[in-house]
Amino acid sequence: MRPSSSRGMRPWLRFAVTGVLVGVSQQACTKEPPPAPPADARRGPHYTAIQETGTKVNGTLMVELTVTQKGFEPSPVLLRQGEPVTLLVTRKTDQTCATELVLEDYGIHEKLPLGKLVEVTFTPRQAGMLRYGCAMEQRTAGAFYVE
Repeated sequence: MRPSSSRGMRPWLRFAVTGVLVGVSQQACTKEPPPAPPADARRGPHYTAIQETGTKVNGTLMVELTVTQKGFEPSPVLLRQGEPVTLLVTRKTDQTCATELVLEDYGIHEKLPLGKLVEVTFTPRQAGMLRYGCAMEQRTAGAFYVE
């Protein structure tokens, strides 16, 4: 006869179930941006994490962002210090906590109604990583890398 746990579940099975539940609960509303790579690595031929997206219109970089179940896409996006940026943001799902775009460093708190294009304009003031995210403590988040 095999020894059993007093709670009726084998210890290894309890451990596996706990691991799955923790992973699922943390997946619901979190998307941390990757750490900033060194500047020389961002220019390498095999590095594709930073998106150089957007189109310049009258000196302003226009960048399209979409809110999906995965979070803000694309992310990270490369911006340039001192160059005005207009984000064209569309939320395409209700299955997200990202119903607002928050860019704390710039005092931006913009509601993102489902299926509506929202324009957000700002000018990056300093180089480095600039985080943005949802209104729930930026749990669903993205990043800009400013050069």
